[in-house]
Formats: sequence, structure tokens, C-alpha cells
Amino acid sequence: MTSGVHDGTLWVHGRTGSEAGGGRRMKFVTIREFRNETAKIRKDLEAEREVVLTANGRPFALLSRVEPDSVEDEVLAVRRARARIAIDRMRAQAKARGLDKMTMEDVDAFIADVRRRRRASR
Repeated sequence: MTSGVHDGTLWVHGRTGSEAGGGRRMKFVTIREFRNETAKIRKDLEAEREVVLTANGRPFALLSRVEPDSVEDEVLAVRRARARIAIDRMRAQAKARGLDKMTMEDVDAFIADVRRRRRASR
């Protein structure tokens, strides 16, 4: 993945479809701009669909445009995407530690060992 920043807009590409908007630009706005230029940023949301808020140069929130009749669906989609990202990170960490090579017997033995230690510590 490659990216670049120009005039408050981050260009992200090298991902597919739903990831990073398939190569769309992401608008970055400081918290100060958000506070002082709320109406402009609201209009930007109509065009951009998403705006990333930053504080001290670091992203901390994502504003996303939603339709009034689909708020619950949009929130659910965001939560599912976050869960998917968390699972992908856990899988990558497990693979880096060689845990993806464990057999079911290895997993069962590991669980049994943890349970034994828990009982012993009570």
C-alpha cells in the first residue's frame, strides 16, 4: 500500500474494493478546523463520504455520512469491519509466532495446561 498527503487530503491506493475506499481520497481535518468550520466540513462529508479528524497530527476519529433511514445498518457495518480488522491482526500475530502450525492436539494440550494452572492457583 502506498499513500501521500497533499493539502489535507490523503491519497491511499494499493488496496482493493472496500479497503481504503478502493483508492479514493480521504479528507483529513484538524479538530480545530472541525470546531471552526463545521458547516464546510458537513458539506465536505456530502462529497467525500468520510472525513478523518486529527489531533496533534494524528488521526483519532472518522466522520462518515449516513442516510437517516440507514443509521443502524451503517453502524453495524462499521462494527463488523472493525471486528474483521481485529481478527486479521490476531491471525497475523499468530502466524508470526508460528501458532498457525499448531495441530488440534497441540491446541487441546495447551488449553488443558492453562486449565490445570488455573485450578492450581486457586
